[in-house]
Amino acid sequence: MTAEPDSSMNGTSALGETDSILHALPESLRTPVQTLIAQVEAATHRIQALQAENERLRDRIETLEEHRNVPPSAFVISLDEDDADALNDELSVHIETIDALLDDLPAPHPPADDTSSSA
Repeated sequence: MTAEPDSSMNGTSALGETDSILHALPESLRTPVQTLIAQVEAATHRIQALQAENERLRDRIETLEEHRNVPPSAFVISLDEDDADALNDELSVHIETIDALLDDLPAPHPPADDTSSSA
């Protein structure tokens, strides 16, 4: 016995198959089965949307990780320093590191030119 592809996933002739299934059922079961079919289709579309969003988020995380040049441990600050100058030096190094990271970020897209707001 060969497996038939599930046409409800790709949308080909799904309505015809659904109609033939419904006509084969007793009248009392048609409405509940139609409801179940609609719920499955809605769930399928929601899963596909979530998978697409998941892929987009994975790509975003990968991009952010590629731009991260400094390991997380570089941002550890020791606040138990008795020497104020040593603490000031340590903070200065971290500020310079953050500035360098900000300089490496891609420039934000400028807002669209809105000529309707100029009077």
